[in-house]
Amino acid sequence: SMNSCRVFLGTRDALTRVSVKGLPDSMGETLRYDDPERQLQYHTGTASRSGDRAAMYHGQGVGKDDSLGNKRRYLKQVDRALHQLLGTSATPLLFIGVDSLFAVLRDVNTNTSLLDNFVAGNPDSLKPHELHRKVWPLVENHLAEHAHSALGRYREYSGTDIASSDLRVILNRAFQGRVETLFTVAHEQVWGQYTPRHDKVVLHDERLNGDEDLVDLAAVYTLLKGGSVYVFEEESEVDGPAAAVFRY
Repeated sequence: SMNSCRVFLGTRDALTRVSVKGLPDSMGETLRYDDPERQLQYHTGTASRSGDRAAMYHGQGVGKDDSLGNKRRYLKQVDRALHQLLGTSATPLLFIGVDSLFAVLRDVNTNTSLLDNFVAGNPDSLKPHELHRKVWPLVENHLAEHAHSALGRYREYSGTDIASSDLRVILNRAFQGRVETLFTVAHEQVWGQYTPRHDKVVLHDERLNGDEDLVDLAAVYTLLKGGSVYVFEEESEVDGPAAAVFRY
């Protein structure tokens, strides 16, 4: 909102508020430093970093507090801070706020992961669990669409050197940072041991001493190297416990 700007890192279960360098607490904070003379146009409420309310902008003599120019300055600063946080990450960025602010943010936005859908309304009074209840359905749909689009790419390249469902091959490529997208099946485990130095994979029908879940290990390598991992509930979506598309 114009009086509060918060960023949360989300999972399917919860939202956690995060501190973002350069992110303004409010539109008032942005405009305060835009012109030294405007500092007289503020009064301070509760401490901005510890609560949801920040310095509030009155706007006497410098235009209305809801003017397009003020919103653009504010949201450009928000966008810059988010860009520093996200970089080129494909992590979905979802906006929660009033329609007019979203329209401006979309106009100044430089983050390619900003979703077209958003949650409309003033979020200032909403607690994290209430925000999560509103946003997760949109994010879940977005992720499902991307997962099936990526799966289509796997099927397109299936049978070539760019895709594989052989866990031995996938582990090698994942360790090398060559896995672009990994698909796994929920609750599917493959026990064994992988020695990257010798590119040696040993598979076991059941867990033995020293074993680890090699599907999970492939997922860890993929994520550490900037790849994407999608988990499906049914094996029919994937050829075996894991499948992957490679960068090269």
